[in-house]
Amino acid sequence: MLIKNQQSGWIALWENFSGTELGTGILIDPKRIATIEEQASSKKKTGHGLIITHTDDNGQVEFYAGYGWKKAGEINSINEWKNYLNLFIVQ
Repeated sequence: MLIKNQQSGWIALWENFSGTELGTGILIDPKRIATIEEQASSKKKTGHGLIITHTDDNGQVEFYAGYGWKKAGEINSINEWKNYLNLFIVQ
């Protein structure tokens, strides 16, 4: 399931992975986001999350991608992952 926060500028997943849990996410300056879309699918793990953006004057977009792995012991739940993403500041 895609989770998103357009105001903070991110999309993310939190899912079971090889006997543990893993969160992945992409962050971008919220001022660059035109819209966030989800293209769901009835098949498992075949949907897509899209951030439609505006580029800078040079046609570029700066973004950050990362993950939180429960086995690392720092981010242990979907709520902790969302909090981490909400506190990450893109400048």
